[in-house]
Amino acid sequence: MEYNYLGSTGLKLSEIGLGSMNFGRIGKENAFALLDKARELGINFIDSANAYGPAEDILGEWMHTTDCRDEMIINTKVGWPMGKGPNQRGLSRRHITQQLDQTKQRLQTDWIDIYQPHYYDGVEDLNQLVMLFHEFVEQQDITVIGAPLFIRPYQLVSWYYLAKEQGLHSIRSKLMTTSLLSRGMYDGNTRQIAKDYDLGLITFGALGGGLLTGKYHSSRPYPETGKEMFRETVEQGKIDGLIDRLEELSTEEDTSMAKLCFAWVLSHDFMDTVVIGASNTDQLEDIITAKELKLDKSTLDQMTELSDQYKLW
Repeated sequence: MEYNYLGSTGLKLSEIGLGSMNFGRIGKENAFALLDKARELGINFIDSANAYGPAEDILGEWMHTTDCRDEMIINTKVGWPMGKGPNQRGLSRRHITQQLDQTKQRLQTDWIDIYQPHYYDGVEDLNQLVMLFHEFVEQQDITVIGAPLFIRPYQLVSWYYLAKEQGLHSIRSKLMTTSLLSRGMYDGNTRQIAKDYDLGLITFGALGGGLLTGKYHSSRPYPETGKEMFRETVEQGKIDGLIDRLEELSTEEDTSMAKLCFAWVLSHDFMDTVVIGASNTDQLEDIITAKELKLDKSTLDQMTELSDQYKLW
């Protein structure tokens, strides 16, 4: 496993990180086995969120049981609803402060390595948000401020300069999707902004939410476990051409479609770590071998052209 600095934070993250969103679905025992295997493989970066069901609780119990908190770099998020009440969501000072305390309790830790809003919708005063996250760093509750996952480029720049002008701790990392279907780090200005301001880049969604695993195609029955949000896209055949060509390329490369698509993401050097999801240790061990898959320029260029043609978001 190789390790990269996260921008200018000084933190070194494994080139591949593990996502925890599905910990609740696979259960604690399987999640523990997955975390043990990730640690064995050299993964030291785990992505989570307070809204990922029991994910933070499971991760916290695992770190406590294995006494490995000092080894791990944890990124977690705040903002999505945590209850039915109108104030149990959003980015108010009250909600974020309460949730940070509860997240630390769930993770059984005194500090969060990287803490970020899940989104910024423009409702809350941006300057107050900048000041609040600065306070968290000063209080040593968090180490690095992550930019909201969903934020417009001009708002990202505004956060940076509001903090700089007041001498406050500012955003130091940005989480975005990258896949053949999701071009968040290609299109728009965010990647250039991150480069200009030396923000670390963390990417996720390399398999397009599962669409690039090979199980989705209009000619095949829609998977029982398939995500409903993708049904119309799949059944209307919008990605059939992409899937057909990727099946051919994966055969030529003697690999799986999932590993082929993951290798394409890893071939880009502008992100510091790539977060992957897995349901069991076999999946994790299999997909992580994609970093050893050396694709030639012709294959990579063909995949990029396919991405240009079939990108969905």
